[in-house]
Amino acid sequence: MAGQHSVPRLSHRRHLRRDLRAVLVLFLIVVPVSLVRPPRALAQEEQPETPEAPTHTGGRRLTPPSGEGPPTSGSDQQRRVTPGNGPLPAVVLERRIPLHYGHSAGQVALPQALAVASVPRQHLVADGASGANKVLVIERSGDRIATFGDLRFPGGIAVNDQRVLIADTGQSRIVELDRQGSFIRSWGRGALHSPRDVALMDDGSILVADSRAQSVSRIGVQGGVTTLIGTSATDGQLGEALAVAAGPQGRIAAYFRDKGLYLIGPEEPPARIPRERFEGGSPREIEGLVFDPAGNLYAADSKQGEVLVLDAEGNLRQVLPNERRGGRLSKPVDVDFVGGRLFILDAQALAIWTFRIEG
Repeated sequence: MAGQHSVPRLSHRRHLRRDLRAVLVLFLIVVPVSLVRPPRALAQEEQPETPEAPTHTGGRRLTPPSGEGPPTSGSDQQRRVTPGNGPLPAVVLERRIPLHYGHSAGQVALPQALAVASVPRQHLVADGASGANKVLVIERSGDRIATFGDLRFPGGIAVNDQRVLIADTGQSRIVELDRQGSFIRSWGRGALHSPRDVALMDDGSILVADSRAQSVSRIGVQGGVTTLIGTSATDGQLGEALAVAAGPQGRIAAYFRDKGLYLIGPEEPPARIPRERFEGGSPREIEGLVFDPAGNLYAADSKQGEVLVLDAEGNLRQVLPNERRGGRLSKPVDVDFVGGRLFILDAQALAIWTFRIEG
């Protein structure tokens, strides 16, 4: 019986082997083709949507952070506050001028005040550290050009094409130098107590914020001293006078530590800017003030780490924010405005930020 079934079984095995070979050949052909064929199913899938830019709720729109690394030209560093009248100017970061830290020549230990000369472009930085007592003249690279000495805790600087004025706080005087640093004269001994800031008006008179006397005074062209605003029975104690600025058409701005920010018109009495103008808040400590030619006022709030921009009526228009709000600033202690550019002295970053104002 075994011999009778041996042929069919052999034939069956041959057919099975042939079928297996056919399946193997088909597998070897189909699989490589599928591997090289473009993934049509993936190509037809919907592409993920581009995520929307982050939005900020509330009354203020914050400018998103521009990322880590050195500042780049064209960075928008403002947060808009109040629509106001007319378009807001664009504030564009242009340059960062580094300051060299230390007590040696060409170095700054405690940046206190800033003034920028237009022709030639020079940056004057007061070093108020104990034992430093100097004003450095630096170029755009941050390197020293000259040093003005014989000072004690210089607290404010003003400069024009001919002269330099320094609030020599520790010696209770205002010092006038020429642009090369040679002494011309001084004012204030016996009349000033502790001048913290100084500004130069268009008519040549000098404004002085006297911190200890809690007043802002004007030194006339002939040398007489007149108090413009000070502690009185009506206003009470104003607190230390920290900053003063001279604006177009005889406008004046002054900041007192306890009372806040004041504006004085050429024919108007001093008027304090109410707290509600600052969206329910208030500056914590303004150490630097400057007007631009249009009458806008820039105020460096060192404790908030921001620079406030107010219009001619004292309405808050913009804020140049600190690092926590997506800006560049950390501790702005003074400001200046020259040639369409805003200069900010940042004591913590140990730098001068230059912003181009457009519009």
